[in-house]
Amino acid sequence: MASEPISLRGVILTSREFKDKDRIISFLSSTAGVIDICVKGTGKQGSKLQSATIPFVVCDVVISMTGSFYYLKEVSLVYSNSEIYQNLEALVCANHIGSLLSSSYIEQTNSREFYELCVYTYYKLSEKPSDFKIIYSAFNWRFLNILGLNIQYDLCSGCSSKLDSYTYLSLTTGESYCNPCFQKKAYNEYLFPMSGAAIKALNYFLTADLKKLFSVNLDNESLDQLVDFTTKYIDSQLEGTYDELIDLLKKIGS
Repeated sequence: MASEPISLRGVILTSREFKDKDRIISFLSSTAGVIDICVKGTGKQGSKLQSATIPFVVCDVVISMTGSFYYLKEVSLVYSNSEIYQNLEALVCANHIGSLLSSSYIEQTNSREFYELCVYTYYKLSEKPSDFKIIYSAFNWRFLNILGLNIQYDLCSGCSSKLDSYTYLSLTTGESYCNPCFQKKAYNEYLFPMSGAAIKALNYFLTADLKKLFSVNLDNESLDQLVDFTTKYIDSQLEGTYDELIDLLKKIGS
């Protein structure tokens, strides 16, 4: 027996085939977090629900639950973000974001933060795909901040001096070292080199208004450092494997 219909506004994160003519979408909303929804009959020509199977779309849906499955009843497009599909870099970043969010445990207490971050990120990727490196890095760091898995880098862990130039960061302990301290000591793990501008950007990403989150101007070296560091930091914290994504981002962004 089907439950009473539920209306939600959210973002389609991923879409995959299910049976012969159906699809399962991963759907993020501000109130329900991430849920899987079955969209029936999308393989049929002229299906009215076809638009609900396209990732990165913001839409209003009406769903109901039968057994343990949510089923889509109605869909209304709010914003397509279709320009993402016109740019390879933006598409790679958007797929990363959708995969990361759909595979994360999102509670109702923080679902609004994740939803708003996702909406602003997809919109920015659609609006200005050439900024994909800063958009990608800012999303990664803010995502980790919502999970409570990153830190602010203010002082050197060795001498407590302010970090305002080249810095070396740990991917596991959260420690950071200024260049003089790094040169003096031998460390048991690889420390990631970051420019002073990149460090300031990381700290900015933590608390910036979402409307201004991506308004950071950096040189190419600092941008590449942010892409590399935030990806590897996610990998170390969530025990994922993102090396292929780093390689692809560097290749298509060169």
